[in-house]
Amino acid sequence: MRKTEAMLVLTLLITSAGCSGHKGGYHTRDVVTKAKVEDLVKRIDVDPDMLHGDYTPAVRELTKIGMPSLQYGVLELLLSTNEMTRSRAENVLLDVTAIDSGWTPGTADEGPAYQRWLQLLKQNGSYRFDGPEDERRSSYSNWVRWVQERSKQ
Repeated sequence: MRKTEAMLVLTLLITSAGCSGHKGGYHTRDVVTKAKVEDLVKRIDVDPDMLHGDYTPAVRELTKIGMPSLQYGVLELLLSTNEMTRSRAENVLLDVTAIDSGWTPGTADEGPAYQRWLQLLKQNGSYRFDGPEDERRSSYSNWVRWVQERSKQ
């Protein structure tokens, strides 16, 4: 292997491994995740579930991705003019924040994790996809701040 090829391989290995202490810029995995989220955001309205139209394969995948989904595009959908798009974005927001709070959506457990999650929703304006536009915008701004703060941790 020539020296330039060896340097390229070494650079790719270092870049793909990332640096957990790095605070500035994107890591390779961040770029890949961002690209995946952006693609899923474009498809959030595609192939709705027949019984639950506010869920699509993209909604489920964005939920699995978690916090990066909120960082890289889902929050902006909360301001969409399309009500179903807002509803689907709200589902991602609710599920990601519930899981982040330690509560599993769909369970009957109303313990401390569930209470933390409810408090978080209230603190950020209790976004509702079908609420008045000014309330949606205010809640959106709160969620943007929360995600920015959360991503610094």
